[in-house]
Amino acid sequence: MGRYGINAEGVEALNQLARNLFINANEILEANTKLNDSIVEYSDELGIYGELILDITQVNILSLNNARLDIEFLASEILKKADQVRGLLCLFDETDIKINAENTQNIFNNSKDGAVDHAYKGLQQTKQGTEELFLDGKRVTVFDHPFSGENNTICNQGSGFPSGPQQTCGCCACGSIMNKTGLNFDERKVVDYAWQNKLCGEDGSTQLDGLIKIISGLSGTPSSNTTGQKLETLASEVEKGKGVIIAVLGLNYHPSKGWLTNPFASMGHALVLDSVIRDASTGEILEYIVVDSNGRDRSDACRRVPKDVLEKAYNRMQYQSLTTDDIIW
Repeated sequence: MGRYGINAEGVEALNQLARNLFINANEILEANTKLNDSIVEYSDELGIYGELILDITQVNILSLNNARLDIEFLASEILKKADQVRGLLCLFDETDIKINAENTQNIFNNSKDGAVDHAYKGLQQTKQGTEELFLDGKRVTVFDHPFSGENNTICNQGSGFPSGPQQTCGCCACGSIMNKTGLNFDERKVVDYAWQNKLCGEDGSTQLDGLIKIISGLSGTPSSNTTGQKLETLASEVEKGKGVIIAVLGLNYHPSKGWLTNPFASMGHALVLDSVIRDASTGEILEYIVVDSNGRDRSDACRRVPKDVLEKAYNRMQYQSLTTDDIIW
C-alpha cells in the first residue's frame, strides 16, 4: 500500500486503480452482452433448451451486473480519494497554491458574481441549413457546416488553465453552446464563473444542473435537463438549432490508446452534440458530429462518431443531457 501514499505517485496510482476497475466493469458488461447474443444466435439449434439456458444464464448475468455496479461504485470512491489527496498536496506545494489562487481570481470585475449583462433573445427558426453531399461513397445530408469556420465558437480544455483544473469539459461545453448565440467565452471565463458561484469542484468538474445554471447565468439562455431522451431525439433538437450537451463514458466514446491512458477516460465526459449525418434517401442517422473540448485544438475538437459508438457511450452515462429551451443559432 506504500505506493498509495500522499504524494504525486500516490495520486496517479489511485487514478490507475480506478481506471482498471472501470475497465474490468466494462468488460463484465461486454461479456454479458456477448453471452446473450451467442445464445440467441443458436436458439434455432438449441430448440426448447434455448429458453432453459437463458433462464439459467439470466441468474448469473444478474449477479454479474450487481458485481459490475459494485465495482463502478468502488472506482468512483477511489477517484474521490485521489482528488482529496491531490487537494492535500496543494496545501503543501507553494506552486500549486499560486496556480490555484490565480485560477480562482474573479476576472469579472464589473459584477460581484461574474454574471454577464446579456439580453438573450431566442430565434424564431435556425439560421443553419442542411447540405447534401457524398461522404464515404454515400449520398448524405449534414446539418450546418460543422467543419467550417464555425470552429471559432469552440472552447478547448487547457487553453485557460494549462496547469490548473483538468476536468473542465462541462464548463467548456457550456462555453461552446453560449458562443453559438454570438458571445465570446473561453475556458477561463466559464470556469472562473462556475468557481465563484460554487457550480464546479476544485478540479473544474461539474454536474448537469450546474451546467444549466452556468449557461443561464452567463448568457441568459434557459436550458432544461433532458436526461432520459434518446440520442436520436436530441439530434432532432440539434437540427432545429437548439444547443445540446450530452454525457458519455470516455472508454466507450473514444476507446483508443490515448483514452485508455487518460486519467479521466473512465469517468463521464461532456460533449456538445453539434450535427448529424443522415442517409439522404432514408433519413437514417449514420453518424453524429460532436464538439469535444479535449481535442488538441479547435480543428481537432469537431469529430465524426459512428452512430452505435456514440449511442453506447451515451447510454453508459444513463442518458444524461441538457437542451436549450430556445433556438440559439
